[in-house]
Amino acid sequence: MNRPKITDEQSKAVQQSKGQPVHLVDANGNEVPVAIVRVELLQMLAGDQFDIADTYPAQEAGLASVWDDAQLDEYTEQDGSPIE
Repeated sequence: MNRPKITDEQSKAVQQSKGQPVHLVDANGNEVPVAIVRVELLQMLAGDQFDIADTYPAQEAGLASVWDDAQLDEYTEQDGSPIE
C-alpha cells in the first residue's frame, strides 16, 4: 500500500487537533470528503471500544449555538418538543 507523506501544514493541524479528525480542503479551499484521523481513534471506532456516550460532549459543543438560536423556536412547541 502506498503511504503518502503528509504536508507540514497537515502535520501541524493534526498536532493541534487534540485527537479530533482534521478535515481537508483542496487547493481551491473547497471541502473534500476526506479527513485525517489518528490511528488510535480509527481503531476505537472500528473496534468494540466505541461508546456513543463518549461523543456527547463533542455533540453538545457542536450544537450549542444551534440550540440557542431563536429562529429555530418556531419549529418547537413551548415544552421543546418538535411541532408535528
